[in-house]
Amino acid sequence: MLLQQYLPDLYWLTIFGPPYVDLFGRERLLSAPAPIVEELPTGAILIQLSENMLDFRDRFEEVDRVRQAVKAHLDSDAFFDPAKGKDHKYNVPVFRFPNRPEKPEPPVSYHLFFTGAREPVTEQAFDDYFNGRAGYTRENRRAIYSNEDTGVAFVFDYEGKMGILCGGGDPARWASFGISHPRARFFGREALVELEAFIARFGTGIRDPQRYGISGNVFSADAFLRGWEQGNRLACQALAALGEHGELLTRPAEELAQVWQWNYQRPVLQEEAAPLFVPKVVYFRTPEGPRSGSIWGDGIPVVLPRTDVVIVYRDGLRCRARGKPEIAVVDWERLASRLQDYPQGAGVLEHFILDHETPPSELVEFLKSAPLAEGYETVAMEKVIDEDLFAP
Repeated sequence: MLLQQYLPDLYWLTIFGPPYVDLFGRERLLSAPAPIVEELPTGAILIQLSENMLDFRDRFEEVDRVRQAVKAHLDSDAFFDPAKGKDHKYNVPVFRFPNRPEKPEPPVSYHLFFTGAREPVTEQAFDDYFNGRAGYTRENRRAIYSNEDTGVAFVFDYEGKMGILCGGGDPARWASFGISHPRARFFGREALVELEAFIARFGTGIRDPQRYGISGNVFSADAFLRGWEQGNRLACQALAALGEHGELLTRPAEELAQVWQWNYQRPVLQEEAAPLFVPKVVYFRTPEGPRSGSIWGDGIPVVLPRTDVVIVYRDGLRCRARGKPEIAVVDWERLASRLQDYPQGAGVLEHFILDHETPPSELVEFLKSAPLAEGYETVAMEKVIDEDLFAP
């Protein structure tokens, strides 16, 4: 819990609850040099730095002087100071949580804040940048990344000077990045590609509020991945302790890294292999346990990666002349034994290159005889996690 370490900052409107009334004292809070100070019926004390929230945008320097004066009046050493760092022993209140279970709370996301730039970044420049990059959709002041092949998703938010109202407390902060926990490691690796491109384009510094993240204001790929790893591990272990990880599917880290590389490169592989189809690798929850798989329709020409099973979409090959398409399943080893006459490739995943114009009759009969995939449920990639992240 961040407040057990320090107060991040003083915002346009801050409400100090009983622990902070005890820490600072009621009289000191009520005498704070701010335009609006009010004691609430609950005993909490409200401090507002100006009459209008938009003053943070239109009269920032004036409001910031009030903010600094209030912090000095209360106790500067209770508020986070970048010069002192995250490990400084700040003045904090004693928090009491009656009847609170002694279980860890999982971190739910990893954030970075962008501070400063080579030149002021307008919202239009922010929009133009993301409009020119694949995988993004724009929603108000937000750029949402979503890769349909890998399942990776995260966001960039444009804040401008208004970013200070969102908790940054930094007049130079103009944008932020966020990605959820828990996720597979490859979410961080894919995000790194976009982070490095964004930082290089705008020449921006960063601030990492995580204790286990990047120190200083210069982005480090290694430090980001270490911080991402630690946050993920904490989230996984906390969920395990709370007994709330039942929806997650775990797989070996090496396997997930290979699957991600295949899926991330799939658009390029598809372009190179055309007209052959290159499927992505997905995961299923099945009666026999979790399985990796790909989906192959009617024996069409395909670059077929090695997975636990192959889901066969039978339309032209369905057993009944009429009716809906059928979804069947074949085990990889049984299928591979019938594909030995086809070229094979290595790469990040072993694969067969089925470059036939029409599938041979023996293969057609095998696919038509495959059993229906009963009890198979597709699992979103955000629910598939490296199994070692749950290890104590």
